[in-house]
Amino acid sequence: MHRSLRYGNIYDRRWIGDWPGMTAFDLGEAFEAFDLPVGRIARHSEDTELAEFGFVNALTLVVLRDGVGPRIRVAIDGGATIWGRAAEGPSEGGEGVLFDHHAFLGFFAANWAALWLERLPANVDPGVFGWGSLTTSAEVGSNERWAPSDDWIEFQTRHCVSSLMLAAEERETQLDWWLVASDDTLWLVVPDQDLRYRVPLGQGMKALERCCDHLARWIHAEGTHPDLVARWTGRRRAARAEIASLYMGVTDRDLVDDAANDLDGDGIAQAFHHTSPVLAVARMRPAYVGPDDLRLLFSEIRRTEARETPALDRLAEHAITEVCNHPSFNRVPLHQQGRRVALWLRSILGVADDATVDPLRFLRDHNVSVAEVTLSADSIDAIAFWGGGHGPGVVTNTRGRHAGSIKGRRTTLAHEICHCLIDRGNRLPLVDVVGGRVPEAIEKRARAFAAELLLPQHRAYEAFLEAGGLACSREDLSDIVVDLMAKYNVSQFVASHQLHNAIRDTSTASREELTPILSYIQSLTRRRLD
Repeated sequence: MHRSLRYGNIYDRRWIGDWPGMTAFDLGEAFEAFDLPVGRIARHSEDTELAEFGFVNALTLVVLRDGVGPRIRVAIDGGATIWGRAAEGPSEGGEGVLFDHHAFLGFFAANWAALWLERLPANVDPGVFGWGSLTTSAEVGSNERWAPSDDWIEFQTRHCVSSLMLAAEERETQLDWWLVASDDTLWLVVPDQDLRYRVPLGQGMKALERCCDHLARWIHAEGTHPDLVARWTGRRRAARAEIASLYMGVTDRDLVDDAANDLDGDGIAQAFHHTSPVLAVARMRPAYVGPDDLRLLFSEIRRTEARETPALDRLAEHAITEVCNHPSFNRVPLHQQGRRVALWLRSILGVADDATVDPLRFLRDHNVSVAEVTLSADSIDAIAFWGGGHGPGVVTNTRGRHAGSIKGRRTTLAHEICHCLIDRGNRLPLVDVVGGRVPEAIEKRARAFAAELLLPQHRAYEAFLEAGGLACSREDLSDIVVDLMAKYNVSQFVASHQLHNAIRDTSTASREELTPILSYIQSLTRRRLD
């Protein structure tokens, strides 16, 4: 059973980017000289020195060196103590606990790339870290236990900051804590206390880096572990294959070597500045998309050469200029944004209100490659890709939960038209993965666009009025849905969804009059009509 976890409310949107796996700041900012909002080094004597590194209301580390030995305090959320002892007000590091600064620096030197790039393994519940309560995803029953795999054990060695780094007398009271990046968030988790905090990735890593820089100076001055200092100094120079593997969450050697060829060189920064749709698709894929499926997707991307799309590019420019840049566009909900773009496109294409749109023909007429594959996973409906010398192209999955049917494929292709028009090279610089790890706001807008492009809401509302409006029986409502499905060649879900939203957003009737009608239509989005 999953444990409920308490969240620290310390998310700073100033450091958050829109692109999954990317950060809005320049990675190089994390490697500048001492420049933290919370940063001081106080030397009280030749043998006593206190240093503090961090961000207000985020991650802060305090290290103290004196005659007793090196001590550390790790705090978060403006004072919650992870390692150390809580105290009222500043205490010059007195709350710290004795620790092995060599082991601490060695851990971060060895795992720096993983902390920046690696996500949780695909089959691990992200909400739980305790050994006894780890489960697989929802595909496995909640009462089934998850057996730790070799991948999980290796992940633990890279992300668990062990209390074994502390002095023996401190280990009974101080707990392990984990650091796991997810897109542009750094999660700090203390499983044994059911605590989970999130920190902007750049801030958390910068605080850790400053602390480790300081420890490296200590160790260099000691003259005892030059190899350790050298490993820390070279922490960012990971090889391409390691970077590709961590970034994609893939260990298959052939896939890793294939993707690594798309990196411009070694080093962590390459993962943040790549232009490879192959790397992006692998990172954005949902859980349980295995190596064989990735091989098929990689192959489709690789074989699709870059193509000129002047007509599509002009449409995209006009869509952004005439619709998205309108002062009112960003003031309306996302679904209304999607509808506006869809109605604009129908108008530009000269599609009559009662006419259908053929998304496949539109894409091919605008020189977008369209292909099909059969994946073993049904969680991906389609991918769309552009940039990096490939595409634009769309690949649908014949076994996809939605794209597996003819009508579902039409909706999926319409969804990708939205991305090609207003997200390509902007919110989605390289790819879209329908069913994958894509920002929900972008997907919500694209779903609304697809439904409106195929079946305008005002046409659904007109059908409702023609059938009797508020006097419609359940049978009448079912007949309307069936008629809309046939006329516009859409699925039952799309027809019911558009009819529901059209009545909800257009009718001036009272809530009491509308509730039974809307509730019944809503039920049609979840069950098949006989």
